[in-house]
Amino acid sequence: MLHRNPHQTFLPSTNAQKNNGITIGIPLFNEGEFIEEAVRSAYLQCEQLIISDNFSTDDSISICIRLQSELPNLKIIRHEKNRGAIFNFGYLLEITTTPYFMWLGGHDSLPEGYTSSLIGLLEAKPDHVLAFGSVKHVDRYGNRLNDYDYYYSEMLSNNDPSIRLHSLLRHLFDCSLLHGVFRTHVLKKIWRQYAFRGGDHVLLSDAILAGKFGYQSSTHLVRRSVHAKYSAREQHQRITGSTPKLSAPSYQQMQLAQYELIKGISRSRSFNAKIFRVRSYLTLVARFGPFSKSPILSSAEALFFFAAKIWRSFSRVLHRI
Repeated sequence: MLHRNPHQTFLPSTNAQKNNGITIGIPLFNEGEFIEEAVRSAYLQCEQLIISDNFSTDDSISICIRLQSELPNLKIIRHEKNRGAIFNFGYLLEITTTPYFMWLGGHDSLPEGYTSSLIGLLEAKPDHVLAFGSVKHVDRYGNRLNDYDYYYSEMLSNNDPSIRLHSLLRHLFDCSLLHGVFRTHVLKKIWRQYAFRGGDHVLLSDAILAGKFGYQSSTHLVRRSVHAKYSAREQHQRITGSTPKLSAPSYQQMQLAQYELIKGISRSRSFNAKIFRVRSYLTLVARFGPFSKSPILSSAEALFFFAAKIWRSFSRVLHRI
């Protein structure tokens, strides 16, 4: 069943120009309820639309095959087993040959002019590697839940890479900007296996050290909340395609990867470099908990994390008064 989003406007089916130079990749697994809406919102906004299916067990593929008969730029690839979302994301990027690329969730959709608006920003700003818009979150029936506008977007386009990175470490909660438009060659250069909880944070950190992010407030992504209630264990299984060893996988791998990036751009012995490293390290602990492999340091981090939680709760109370 196709759930129409009341806030969604599809591109007209006649007299529309395709956006050359961009591939939209949809990593698919069991999105039969929503895949037609995703495809129809995207097919006229790209040179090529590629669906990479992780061996869906619902009617996703039959829907896509039906759509392929009328959409000449739609390509479908089906894998013989579910290898996890990260494999699927990486596979789509690997086979892309156009200058620009974006991932679109099989349950999400695009408004008219989304890709052309973001490509325009990248063409006007050669030092930017990603262009993104605001986000409109909807429920599975298309009813508006909330909007997100990236209030810290100016810091993401700062000339100083340490400011750009720290802004992500401190403020990034909604990773929907991952579904903006990337420069393909930059994304291919930085790509690595992010098969752990919070891997999207590390991918965006890798990207922001490669160049600036540009915010285009005139457009938006429509994201459907269908995986929001997944447990940490379920999220890990969806990402990797395998059952995690721990009942509740932590963010430790993500934090360790982020800290390596922090150290990489703060090798200088200057006072500012040392301050950046300490601030960024404490931000990782305060937001995601202890991650040190040293038992003593990990205990100290746990106390700091607990104190940070108390302070955040206290701040919220003060804000309401």
